[in-house]
Amino acid sequence: MAQQGFERSVAHAVTHSRSSKLTLIAFGSSDKVYDREDSKNQIIFVKGKQVDPLGKEKPMAIQIGWCLRKFVEPRSDVLDFSLSRTSRPPTRESPSSDDSD
Repeated sequence: MAQQGFERSVAHAVTHSRSSKLTLIAFGSSDKVYDREDSKNQIIFVKGKQVDPLGKEKPMAIQIGWCLRKFVEPRSDVLDFSLSRTSRPPTRESPSSDDSD
């Protein structure tokens, strides 16, 4: 899927006479991990280049670990966004008029 994303981005940019700015695709949610650990919930791909024997370049999706991500995309609000769950404490419902005698 990441490979197709990079290829479509390049094709779209070529049709509009510009360069593709898409450099990173991530799947999954971010979780808070230590700098020395890789995330178990996020898969990150960067756009590399593949050159065929005739010298033609095409994009290539290269998977990197979460720890290496900070060297490729040091400031990313999207990759640093973590999903958090908040639960409301249980509360009693006020008695409705039907319940009173």
